[in-house]
Amino acid sequence: MTLIVRPPDDAVQPGLSGVVVVLCEPRDPINIGTTVRAMKNMGLGELRLVRPANFDPDRALISAPRGEDVIAAIEVFDTLDAALADTVWTAALKARGRKARRECRRPREVASDLLARTATGRVALLFGREDRGLTNEELDRADVMVTIPTVPDYSSLNLGQAVLLMAYELFELAGSPAELPAPSRAFAPASHAELEGLFGQIERTLRTVEFLKEGTAPGVMRAIRASLQRAELDGREAAIFRGAFVDVVKFMRRRGLKLDET
Repeated sequence: MTLIVRPPDDAVQPGLSGVVVVLCEPRDPINIGTTVRAMKNMGLGELRLVRPANFDPDRALISAPRGEDVIAAIEVFDTLDAALADTVWTAALKARGRKARRECRRPREVASDLLARTATGRVALLFGREDRGLTNEELDRADVMVTIPTVPDYSSLNLGQAVLLMAYELFELAGSPAELPAPSRAFAPASHAELEGLFGQIERTLRTVEFLKEGTAPGVMRAIRASLQRAELDGREAAIFRGAFVDVVKFMRRRGLKLDET
């Protein structure tokens, strides 16, 4: 086993420090790099390799920009049992179609169990070889099997994709570091009076151009109100809309058409 150094604490998402990603006999350093990139995206920091075919940190870095910290902390093991020795629970990712009958769960279902068990020790996400996954004997080491659902006629995922999908479920459950920023607004939300003025102007204009009919006018106006209320207009936007409908009325007057003021 080769042990270097763990990533700094600030590189790992709070709540995920007890999650270890284990790759069993990965063949391509580029795939190791895409795994590192997925881990960095979702705040995971500990990666273990079991008998990698050709572990080249420089090549791995090609597909993992700014992933030096995770790559430098990679641990390499001779056996899967050694890689899992200090873990208390393991979820193994497997494809469909295995002859041995094993109950499989979805990533979202397993994520909560994984995080709950980090309170008692490290937990592992175990991934197999790029071309043939994990053997039945290796799957025997896991506590739960996880299958990522895909369309039946194109079920193949590359290693980085599989890691990213599982890590995303953990990241979502643990809580992102910050809520998505609210869209900035330069103007205050439109007031009730501003909206009512807009709706009144819309109705007068639509009556002028004979779009509204007596029998259907209430329903049409209700639909217009609902759609604009969902848009949550600010004061400037409401004024722009109202001004546009006012200009329609002015245009109609210039053409000698009478405006219905009711």
